[in-house]
Amino acid sequence: MGATHLKAITTPTNHTSINFHKALGFHTDLVEDYNGPGQPRIIFTRNLNPPL
Repeated sequence: MGATHLKAITTPTNHTSINFHKALGFHTDLVEDYNGPGQPRIIFTRNLNPPL
């Protein structure tokens, strides 16, 4: 369908989601205050077109 990357978001305490996405090859970043002050989130990204 033309997508080149994926993005997902969860809370830092959602270890099931973090482990699941890591197992699928997602890169993770902790972003402080993503959802407002004191609301950090884990941002998952995965490139669907890796370099050759």
